[in-house]
Amino acid sequence: MRTSLIIPIYNESGRLQPLLKKTAHYFAPADTIIVDDGSEDGCTDDLEDEGYVTVRHSRNRGKGCALKSGFRRVIDMGYDWTLTMDADGQHDPSCIPAFIAEAEEGRFGIIIGNRRKNLSGMPLDRKFSNLSTSFILSIVTGRKIWDGQCGYRMYRMDFLRSIRLNTSSYEAETELLLKAVDKNLKIGWIDIPTIYSDEKSHIRRCMDTYKFLKLVTGYLLRIHN
Repeated sequence: MRTSLIIPIYNESGRLQPLLKKTAHYFAPADTIIVDDGSEDGCTDDLEDEGYVTVRHSRNRGKGCALKSGFRRVIDMGYDWTLTMDADGQHDPSCIPAFIAEAEEGRFGIIIGNRRKNLSGMPLDRKFSNLSTSFILSIVTGRKIWDGQCGYRMYRMDFLRSIRLNTSSYEAETELLLKAVDKNLKIGWIDIPTIYSDEKSHIRRCMDTYKFLKLVTGYLLRIHN
C-alpha cells in the first residue's frame, strides 16, 4: 500500500520544520507533499533540497485550493492512500500509525480524526461550531458524523480520482465528506487529541459559516430533486 502525506500551509515558518521532523518517522520526504498556499514568511524555502515535494501557489487561494493541488499531485504520483494534516500543531503525528493501520484493514474509503472524546481543550466558539456542524451533517447525511470539521484525514485514492472538488476554502472538507456519502463510502473514525495553543486561526467565522450552510443547503436540494 503506497501512502502519501499532504500538508497544506500558509505562513507556518515556526511550526513546519518541527512537524516535519516528527512526520519523517512515518513518511519519507519524497512521499510528503507540502502545498504552500501563498506564504510570505519563507516557510518552504529549501524544502526541495531536503527531498520534499513542494507545490506553491503565487497567492493565498484558500485551504480547498491547497487540497486540490495536493490531490492532483498525489494522483499523478500513483499512490493508494493519502493522509492530510495541518501544519499549525493541532494534529499529533503520533496518531499517523493508527490511520495507516485502519487504511490497511480496507474497510473504509475515508478515515477522519475524531476529537469528540477530548473537547475540554477546545475554545468555546470552536467547540460550538464543531458540535453544531457535526450535528447538522449527521441529520443531512443520515450517518453519525462525529467530527465534521477535522482536517486530519486519510482518503482512498480511487475516491479522490472519482470526484471533482468545487469549493476553495475550509468548506472543502465538508464537500469531501458529502461526496464520500454520495459514493456510499464507509467512513472510519480515529480518536485523536484536541490540541490548541496560541496559533492564529485563518478561519473567518461568519463567512465560513455562510459557505458551510450554502453547501449543505445545495446538497439537500440536489438529493431531494
